[in-house]
Formats: sequence, C-alpha cells, structure tokens
Amino acid sequence: MTTTKSLRALLAGLLLCSGVASGQEMVSVRRLADTVSIRRGPARSEHILYYFASSADLAAGDELEQGSSGHSEIALSGGGLVELHMQAHVIISRLDPQGDVLRFPWLTLAHMTGGERPLICELPGGVACRLQQTQMEVRVEPGRIRVRNRGSQPIAVRGVVSIERGSEGDGILTLGQGQEAYLPIVRYLPEPPGAVQDDWNDLVLRHGGGFALEPSGPELLVRPADDPEAPPDDVLTVGGVRTRVAGQTLHVTNHRRPVPEGLSVVEILTRITGNPNMTPEAVQAGLRLATPEELRAAGAALTAEQDAEAARQRGQSGEKP
Repeated sequence: MTTTKSLRALLAGLLLCSGVASGQEMVSVRRLADTVSIRRGPARSEHILYYFASSADLAAGDELEQGSSGHSEIALSGGGLVELHMQAHVIISRLDPQGDVLRFPWLTLAHMTGGERPLICELPGGVACRLQQTQMEVRVEPGRIRVRNRGSQPIAVRGVVSIERGSEGDGILTLGQGQEAYLPIVRYLPEPPGAVQDDWNDLVLRHGGGFALEPSGPELLVRPADDPEAPPDDVLTVGGVRTRVAGQTLHVTNHRRPVPEGLSVVEILTRITGNPNMTPEAVQAGLRLATPEELRAAGAALTAEQDAEAARQRGQSGEKP
C-alpha cells in the first residue's frame, strides 16, 4: 500500500511539472557535429550535446555555444529554422508570436529560415535583421558581416550597411531577393544585465535590485535584498563577470594588485646617465649612445623597485597579498 501511494505521488508530481513546463514556449535544438553545448536557467548550468543525446529544448534566456567544428540546428515555432556552422554563440532572447529574437554575440556562418512568425537576429556589431517567410545567409569575415537574401520576401537590416563595396550608410536597408549587404563590424559592447549600478574598489557592480551590497575595503558582502518585489532570479556581475550567489550570503575579496604606470624613457635614461634634468635633446642623444642591454637592465631595475613599493603599500593598508 505504501509503495502504491508513493508511485501515485511521484506520478502526480511529474504531471504537475510537465504542466508547468508546457506553459513555457520552447525551441528544439539538435547537434549535428561536435562540439555543441547548451546553458539553461539563471544558474547557466552547461550541458554538452553528444551523438547519443543530440537534442534538447531551450526556453527564453537559454544559450547555445559551439566550437570551430560545431554544426547545429534550432527549430522555431511556425517553421522557423536556424542552422549554425563553425564557431557560434546564440542567446534565445525572446520567444513571441510577434517576433522571435535571437542574439548572436559570436557567429561565423549561419542560414536562417523565417517561418510564419517574424525572426529578429541581433548580429555582432550591433546589427539587426528581421525576416519572415524567406531565407537569409549570414557570413562573418574579418572586419565585416555579409548578409544575403536567398528567399523571395524582403529582409530589413538595421545598422551600418552598404550594398556595394566602398559605400557605407547608417540606418535601415531592405534587401530584395538575391541582394547582399556588406556590414562593417564596429566595436560594440552590449549593455550588461542589471539596472542598479554600484562601485567597489574600481569595479562596477550591476544587478536588478535583488541584492543588498555591503562593501568594506577589499571585501564585499552580498545578501539577498529585503524586498518582496525583487526579482527571484537576479544576476550579479562584478567587474562584468557574472557572479553566482548560491547561498544566503556571499563574501567577495578583491585581490587585484595595482598596475604600475608604464616606464618612461626619461626615467630609464636618467638611471643610466645619472642626469636628473633630461632635455629632449639629451634623451635623443642618450638613446643613440645606450645599448639595448643597458636599456633593458635599467627598465628591469625600475620595475622591481615599483613592485617592491606596491608591496610595501599593501602591507601598510593590511591588504592580503
């Protein structure tokens, strides 16, 4: 009798869990060639897809990353499909009938097929493409991205774009059938998660209001925020690094050593010549007369002195080495 009740309770729990999961939209991921990994949930737990277990389901917020020999597919609702070749990293930003959003921090070669629902692809360099009922090829090359419309419906491209080599523009471009756009890759730093920003020992702390931070010198105490409206799955980044808070509190210690300023050629030549008043003419003359071995030896001696002074200052402040 006890065994029967336990089995019934287990089946009821499984049905309840499946009911909750069914309310969240998922996409299907399939590994076609190694190496492909996925990360799920706020904890970003990583799982490798092998040939004997090559499929998985991902929800909004989950990630897929693959190496230089990787090959994978992402099947979306409404017939959408994304095929990734070689090194790639995709984040499922949003799954919505009004438009599925995929963000690609890194990409090499991909083929996207837009189904019944709009597909928005956020590419490296701050470029975004919107397609529906058409096919798109994206190829990342040194210094630029190439986007080609391989279907019959137009594709909207937003960013720094050009139809022909040498002609660049900024704004929205519509690619017709068979047209190709060249998009220069510019330096682009996406906004890290978290609307609340604090500073600690020259490090930026960001979160969404779910943590109470208590900095004390080189140590930082992290506690859950006493706020019922705080996000339960908040993310804390310390200096841009995602930091997992597994328990009720977390102690973070900053062991970064101060970076000494770069050596000046004037300081090096002063050490070699013994002349405390080095004019620009004296610097040029010293560089012609000093041998490379003398310059390296003087620079090494100055660096050792700077390291010793930095260690002395840490000892006076009580900082751990």
